[in-house]
Amino acid sequence: MLRTGLALFLIAALSACGGVGPTTRATAPGTAWPSLMPSRPVTRPELPDAFPVLPGASELALPTDDPGLIAQWRTDRVGAVAYDFYSAALPAAGFHVEGRYPGDTVAIIRFIGPTGGLWQVVIQGLDARMAQIEVRLDRP
Repeated sequence: MLRTGLALFLIAALSACGGVGPTTRATAPGTAWPSLMPSRPVTRPELPDAFPVLPGASELALPTDDPGLIAQWRTDRVGAVAYDFYSAALPAAGFHVEGRYPGDTVAIIRFIGPTGGLWQVVIQGLDARMAQIEVRLDRP
């Protein structure tokens, strides 16, 4: 009896300190912890059929955690090749260019997407032999 009473006392004491037993956390009604929240599929705009793609570029899979990324490719055509291509090909395909921002390792061309919102072509040099091209929703 003494042992059982002592065990119950220790469990109660540890529970009060947060060491053993159930704990509760205050959350707003209807919310769940991030680990318990169901993951939602990423919905992103589709790349129009008429969108120009740099010849020889290899399409890459899109990550699931970047809904602003619409398409991406890698190319071994480095330097100003991709930038020059998109500077000419976007207007020729009917996309109105809003701004051109050339750069050494990153260049951006902002243009009006098919639904009227701003999109970007982002060209990033990965190294001396490879560049990555992204089409994404406009971001600052």
